[in-house]
Amino acid sequence: DPGEVPPYDQGLFDMLRQWRRCRAEEKGVPAYVIVTDATLRNLAAQKPMSPDSLLQTPGIGPKKLADFGQEIIEEIARYAS
Repeated sequence: DPGEVPPYDQGLFDMLRQWRRCRAEEKGVPAYVIVTDATLRNLAAQKPMSPDSLLQTPGIGPKKLADFGQEIIEEIARYAS
C-alpha cells in the first residue's frame, strides 16, 4: 500500500510537529501548509540528514527543501544527539 507509513520515531515526530507549529504561527498559515502530518511521519521514519536524502522523503520537493530543508535537518540532528 503506497499510503502506508513505515514505523516511525514518535519522539522525533512530536518534536517536528512542535517545530512546524512555530513556523506556521510565524508565517500565519495552517500547520499543514508547512508540511503535512504524513510528511512528518515519513521524516520521523527516514531521519534524513542531507538535502539529497530529504528530497527522497515523500512530501518534500524542491520548494519545501529550499524553504525548510536546513531547519528540518537541524531538528533531526538535534533530536539524534
